[in-house]
Amino acid sequence: MFSKLPILLISFIFFSCSSSNKNSIRNQKTNVGKAVLTVDHMSSGDYQKAKVYFNKTMSKALSDKMISNVWERLLKKNGKYLNHRFSNEDKKTVFIRVEFEKAFHHFRIKFDKNDEVSGLFTGAANKKEKNIASFKSFDGFELPYLIERPSGKVRGVFIYLHGSGPNGMDGTDTKLFVQISKVLKEKGFASLRYNKRSYEINKLASMGSSYLESSDFKKFDKDFYLYFLKDANAVVDFATKKFPGTPLYIYGLSQGANLALQLTTMNKNINGLVLTGFSTSRINETILYQYVFRNDYLFYKSDKNNDRKLCHRELSKNLKAQLSMLDMNDNKCLDLDEYRAGNYSNVLAQPKDIYDNWLRNELSLKRPTEILKQIKVPVLFFHGSYDHQTPVYQLKSLQVLNNLKWKNDNLNFTYLSKRGHILNDQKELVEYNYTAASKKTLNKLSGDISKVFKANSSGDNLQE
Repeated sequence: MFSKLPILLISFIFFSCSSSNKNSIRNQKTNVGKAVLTVDHMSSGDYQKAKVYFNKTMSKALSDKMISNVWERLLKKNGKYLNHRFSNEDKKTVFIRVEFEKAFHHFRIKFDKNDEVSGLFTGAANKKEKNIASFKSFDGFELPYLIERPSGKVRGVFIYLHGSGPNGMDGTDTKLFVQISKVLKEKGFASLRYNKRSYEINKLASMGSSYLESSDFKKFDKDFYLYFLKDANAVVDFATKKFPGTPLYIYGLSQGANLALQLTTMNKNINGLVLTGFSTSRINETILYQYVFRNDYLFYKSDKNNDRKLCHRELSKNLKAQLSMLDMNDNKCLDLDEYRAGNYSNVLAQPKDIYDNWLRNELSLKRPTEILKQIKVPVLFFHGSYDHQTPVYQLKSLQVLNNLKWKNDNLNFTYLSKRGHILNDQKELVEYNYTAASKKTLNKLSGDISKVFKANSSGDNLQE
């Protein structure tokens, strides 16, 4: 409803906060003072006064009732309003931390050249989690983490490594890490989940932090893949101290699966791996597959007469709109090579440094096959047969090599029928609306893990 209005729900999370509820900060001549006063009026229910610093466009776009609806929705979702305070200022943008019972938001209030409010963004809800602390990674960068443990003895600890993208400790939008931690907890395993560095950096960026202009960020940006690996290694070292004498296992998802494998060459404290969405290809090969050849499935599905062309009714509305641009041979149809060309142009248009740096980092590490053929700890692969991000044929090629040549008994392969990249159920090979893993899938996962990782700790070894 509000997608066309200046009030939007955007994810902002608190980083550093200064005391600001003093009257001195409510200076109507400063943008900070105007922003605080705007939220003052919203929180007190005086929605007409909340608009006092709006420019003409904002005033016309947002009625008192619209602002009231947004505020009431926040109350309904997050509980009683508690307080608000100035958090940060970046040029013409002021950030206000707004506290509720169950969560907090960071309102982002933008000002135009005349210092009138030109945009008001409420921010997404950030839940107040209990038992979350932070530890310093190898370079001093702080990463929040959460430890969960069974009621009895701890037979092992699982550390969760994220897939690509800025992911929090829940793992995915479907909260896969939360789901897996819960079923493994019933089997006697503790868990340590943490926010990925890129997730924390996004938080800094959303707060207008100058971190993105720092030399530390530039170093990270150049070698982000290696930074993720070093962060994971720091987490393992941290967990070793937290759980002395307790077996440590890694659950790696997608990018995290490959990083988990590399970790075994760096850290001798790892007792086993569980890998989902594992890929043997380099990032450039993966991108080519995901952008081009994965989409062949959708082409053939639409090609009802199997003539390798999409014509007339076979074309979707989206493809019809692009036909004049993609129809190179002017046959009023979309040929397979033209379809691929359109998708491949997206590869060529990608920012160069991102994948070049990623590939350069990958090439500096051992190839996955070199590690797997002689790995000494148990490795459990759980892979969906309908995984269209890291296709299952790659994992099966590893199993062929292991059966014929390596003969490494530490490698265990499980293929889950009609499951996707994050162990979600799928009806077709290519679906983009992922659902949470089913109870059946989670029980299979936890059951196999419990059988393979039989080592028991000497007791409750958590160090506070």
